[in-house]
Formats: sequence, structure tokens, C-alpha cells
Amino acid sequence: MFDLRLECFKVIMDHACLEVSRLNTQETWELECDEHLGSHTKLPNLFHDMIVTKANIIYENVLSVNVTKGERK
Repeated sequence: MFDLRLECFKVIMDHACLEVSRLNTQETWELECDEHLGSHTKLPNLFHDMIVTKANIIYENVLSVNVTKGERK
């Protein structure tokens, strides 16, 4: 069971790496103004959203499984 969980984790992380490497194609270089962050493009937000999504997938599908009972926590 551990090997399956580890393999799922690797696949999700590989997919995340591919998505990060492709983020540059989504950049428009239009500046957004924010009173907390100042001027920035949308690339940091795209990166953050993608990482949070992958972390949630990993938590819900890989880490929150009770191995001894085979059930989700």
C-alpha cells in the first residue's frame, strides 16, 4: 500500500512540475496593482493556485488514507 501511495505522490509531483514549466505560456505581462503586494503580473497567483491545488490533491488522496484499515481518515 505504501508503494502505491508513493507512486501516486510521484505522479502528482511530476504533473505539478510540468505545469510549473508551462506557466510561462499563460503570462500576459499585464501589471495588476495591489495595496499589499504592489504591482505584479498574474504569474505568481497562477503558481500559488496550482501549488495549493496539488497540495490539496495530495492531502486528500495520498496522505489522508488510514493504511491499517484501508479507510480515509
